[in-house]
Amino acid sequence: ADVNAVSRCHGNKIPPLYWAARAACRGEEDGLDLMKLLLEKGAEVNAAVAKHNGDTCTLLCSAAAKAVRTYSDDDNDGDDEDNEDNEGGAVAAMDSVRLLLSA
Repeated sequence: ADVNAVSRCHGNKIPPLYWAARAACRGEEDGLDLMKLLLEKGAEVNAAVAKHNGDTCTLLCSAAAKAVRTYSDDDNDGDDEDNEDNEGGAVAAMDSVRLLLSA
């Protein structure tokens, strides 16, 4: 199977590693394991998602942006009540970033 074949979704061209990274960044079970498997099979770390509007984004950039957004997406009311859930998502996104950088 071609681990770098892209799928088309709403006009976007998306590689399998993107879907795995997205799952991992969301903290979905086995997302990181799927990323590892795809990387072991030769998935392109520097693959970019081509969006229908002409923009592109690499997997690493997308995962890093998710980590930053998740850490800063609290409810800004001064308490830490919602930050616990955000931290879990940010940790998952950072794990994805580390995995992509180590490949």
